[in-house]
Amino acid sequence: MSATGDGLAGGNASPIHIAGRVSHFVHRHQFAVQLALGVVTLACLARVFAPALRDIYFNWTSFAEYSYGPLVPVIAAIMLYRDARRSPLSPSGTWIGVAIFATGCALGLVTAISPFVYPANVGLLIAITGLFIAFHGWRRARTLWPGFVYLIFA
Repeated sequence: MSATGDGLAGGNASPIHIAGRVSHFVHRHQFAVQLALGVVTLACLARVFAPALRDIYFNWTSFAEYSYGPLVPVIAAIMLYRDARRSPLSPSGTWIGVAIFATGCALGLVTAISPFVYPANVGLLIAITGLFIAFHGWRRARTLWPGFVYLIFA
């Protein structure tokens, strides 16, 4: 044992002890851990979907018929917020959302090896939906579907 009594000196700490300490740290600093995970997730999404985001931005700024585009994510977020406040269901995440998120990211990675950007555009919507389901649950996402469907128009 070290002078602090944490049992980590000399590499003789058991995996169960380390897992318990990590769990205690995560529970104690839950907001900071969630914020860090959110920032890392957004950074990864921005990297994976950079071609799709550039394509969407190009369409919004270059074609008059898509000039409404920047308003769509804002309106969709307002719709999601409004419907989430009305929903009697509490957030309860599920691992199926992680699988949906991974599927969306896989579609985003297809763009890296193909000349087409469209799979990444679809993958971005799927990844956003998967993230929401991962954090809020399938039942709650079903009550908030109008905001996600509205994102198709972006």
